[in-house]
Amino acid sequence: HCDTTPVGRVNDRVTMTGEIVRVSYSNRFNTFYTTVITDANQEVFFAYRERLATTRRIRFCGRVKRHAGRATQLSRVKLVEQEVV
Repeated sequence: HCDTTPVGRVNDRVTMTGEIVRVSYSNRFNTFYTTVITDANQEVFFAYRERLATTRRIRFCGRVKRHAGRATQLSRVKLVEQEVV
């Protein structure tokens, strides 16, 4: 189970590393929703224009959009590094 502590405060800019655990496509918004478990064991999710492979480790940055239940939603996400070792 993940730590339910929210990541940052709304509008904070954050950079983190984690593993992609789920990717789902939204027809309504024509985008992929990506869920990541961070190295700090927190759940974050964000919309991303292309499909990212699950089980891939990535380093990314984004702005905290809101806290939704157990997870934190990010916006304006950019990949810093893929396949972090």
